[in-house]
Amino acid sequence: MITTNGLAMIDDLNISNGVVYAEYKGNQCKKVKFRVEKGNQQQTFALEGVNKIRAFPLCFGDGEYLFSVFENIQDKSYKVILSKRCQVKLKDYNSPYVRPNVFCDYNDRSDCMIKAKEITKGYRTNIEKATAINSWIKSNIKYDKAFYQEIKNGNYTWWIPNPDEVFKSKKSICWGIASLMAAMCRSVGIPTRICVGYKTDIYHAWNEIYTDEAGLVDGFICNPGKWTRLDLSNMITSNSAGRSKININSNYKVDYLG
Repeated sequence: MITTNGLAMIDDLNISNGVVYAEYKGNQCKKVKFRVEKGNQQQTFALEGVNKIRAFPLCFGDGEYLFSVFENIQDKSYKVILSKRCQVKLKDYNSPYVRPNVFCDYNDRSDCMIKAKEITKGYRTNIEKATAINSWIKSNIKYDKAFYQEIKNGNYTWWIPNPDEVFKSKKSICWGIASLMAAMCRSVGIPTRICVGYKTDIYHAWNEIYTDEAGLVDGFICNPGKWTRLDLSNMITSNSAGRSKININSNYKVDYLG
């Protein structure tokens, strides 16, 4: 059901599909956050824009969740303006990773979705489709060093990638590349995670894909029923050098899944 109080809205009608929707209706000058909690697990997102409904992933499996909207009151202090508890039973474990959300926003008219369907036409397996999409991104998207430097210099307090903008500009940083990969893969039925966290001591973003069949995607071994890491921005910046080491590197630590 939809819960609202005039300042914010939480919509849990699609939680079985792995997403919850939220909207902020207050002061456009306020910083607003949305938190998803289950037990001791939580993810906190920026809830950007006034009167804009955003979809947030439910990445912690089945169980009781707490959803909360926070409004900034001073400096780094926030107050809860709306919250609700919900019992979540996912239709499928991979439900959050086969549809759009705030990290990976696309629809049937998205250019990246149209391209994904075009380059995977005729392919039957997710391995074949993921290989085609992976190859297209590697050949057409560049790493945006200038934008990375802007973020490093603190010019952006929060940035959320848009896969269609990455598709059109043909460049982005790791998070944007991961968002594009996820949108293109999900749009053709491949469960795909966006992982944001640390690679050694560098804040980074990458993908994981889930396949029911065994095979190779750009040299990486995909085992049936398992998640396989694909670090596309690393491939792009290294020109494929050292790929055999990337997937077995244990120095990846996830902060967020999307």
